[in-house]
Amino acid sequence: MRHIVITTTALLLVLVTPVLADTTVRTGDQVSVTNEQNVAGNFYAVGNSVVMSGDSNQDLTMIGGKVRLDGSVAQDVLAVGVTVLIDGPVAGDVRVVGGDVTISSAIAGDLVVVGGVVEVLSSGSVGGDILSYARSVTVNGPVIGDVLGQIDQLTINAAVTGGIDVGVTEFTLGDAAAVEGTVRYTSSKLVTQAFNASIGGDIIRNDPVYIGGGSQLQTIGIIFLVVLLSSFVWYFLSRSTLARSTEHTLKNVPRSAVTGVVALFVLPLIIAVLAVSYLGIFVAIICFFGYVTLLLLACAALPAVVGQLVLRLFNQPYTKLSPLSLVVGSVTCSAIVLFPMIGVFVVFFAAVVVFGGLVESIIRVSR
Repeated sequence: MRHIVITTTALLLVLVTPVLADTTVRTGDQVSVTNEQNVAGNFYAVGNSVVMSGDSNQDLTMIGGKVRLDGSVAQDVLAVGVTVLIDGPVAGDVRVVGGDVTISSAIAGDLVVVGGVVEVLSSGSVGGDILSYARSVTVNGPVIGDVLGQIDQLTINAAVTGGIDVGVTEFTLGDAAAVEGTVRYTSSKLVTQAFNASIGGDIIRNDPVYIGGGSQLQTIGIIFLVVLLSSFVWYFLSRSTLARSTEHTLKNVPRSAVTGVVALFVLPLIIAVLAVSYLGIFVAIICFFGYVTLLLLACAALPAVVGQLVLRLFNQPYTKLSPLSLVVGSVTCSAIVLFPMIGVFVVFFAAVVVFGGLVESIIRVSR
């Protein structure tokens, strides 16, 4: 199914390339550019495995399961993948969405990362700011700008010319940490500061604001009811389609996750390119409403997928989709959201997985 998604994406991108004459698109299960090959113009690569060892003189976009950059890039980089390795110099900004993200080279601009585990090695450096929303971030290379974001575990073990302003659960300043600016962090725990760590400015801690007030709980309750009712509407209107989509998603969760990440970021890119192409704004509008519809359906199917998964984890004798699955899934998602920072990320990732399952189900039906 992944091959069909890649092929469809490639076809839509190729349709608009006459307008973007300096754009190169490559797709396939294995997409590789050797170090003898240089890319002139914007380069888009979509595949299960994407390896860019050549040089690019404009923007570079890589989307796949495993993504690796070994060559140099003269402008910006966008990378989306389960594992992402940036091992070549980038003259512009780097934006990454991935599970495991490793930076081992020099980035002249900003580094923006949404991911699970993020590590800037000692051989890597960031000339601008680091903005990250991740479970774990480790910075062992120098940063010229600031370190910002919402992070579960943050470790700084390098020079930071700017300051630090983050929301964290666990915060560590190692022996090699040298922060010239002010360190501001929001956490219920005190920072763990090594003896040799140096801070040029002040260290300011703020207590986190936990979800527990009446307004926050009321908001979660409203979202819970809306999602639950949406699931029940789909269930009673077409239980078979909801059941098939749920089973297809749970049958291969990793594949649905890859498809969901690819579709989530590729489809808006395709819609944007269509809007300025000779195909016209009308096609772009149709694609946009289709994209939004899929997102809404993914939210409606989320309780079904999560509920079935929970029931199976606890070995409950419910093999078919039932109203109990919808209730269990909605309650589970609402409970997970109550956890600071990581809860929203987990639910969002689950929705992306369901979104990928829906995309694959549609492709399968249309064959």
